[in-house]
Amino acid sequence: MDPVTTQTLPGLRSPHTFRMLNQTSDNVSASTLNSYTTRLTNDRSRDGIRKGGSATEKRFPCSFCGKTFSFPQQVEIHKRIHTGEKPFVCHLCRGSFSQSSSLKRHQRVHTGEKPYSCPQCEKRFSHQHQLKMHLKVHTGERPFACMHCGKRFSERSYLRIHQQKMHTAHV
Repeated sequence: MDPVTTQTLPGLRSPHTFRMLNQTSDNVSASTLNSYTTRLTNDRSRDGIRKGGSATEKRFPCSFCGKTFSFPQQVEIHKRIHTGEKPFVCHLCRGSFSQSSSLKRHQRVHTGEKPYSCPQCEKRFSHQHQLKMHLKVHTGERPFACMHCGKRFSERSYLRIHQQKMHTAHV
């Protein structure tokens, strides 16, 4: 049996990985994405693989809202939005979450882990969105403009605060 090769998919952060088993096999290999396994073959007419390489047809609908997904596990996770189910519980503060990744991210509050660091000044952050906001300090990016006075802001929330304080008669 061939060794397992794992690579991170573009645009996704770990733990979303693509694993190929038996890579050298001419007729069958297995791929795993978010624990969903499907057979892939060199015959593109079988197993849902179409010209253009799209193997993930959205054919699993949510029974609540009709939104469709490529994998049944995605539907089950999505349904928690409707049911309010939060099966992942923090053992330190009893906070509950609908996805295990949300619990893992939350646990950084307790551990102090800061895995995201600024490449410019080495400042560290516990959440990726905090780093994204911080990077605007270095770039000077201010994409949010006040429609009343033209003042620009790096975050939409800063613009809202400005508008409430300075232009309450207009809002």
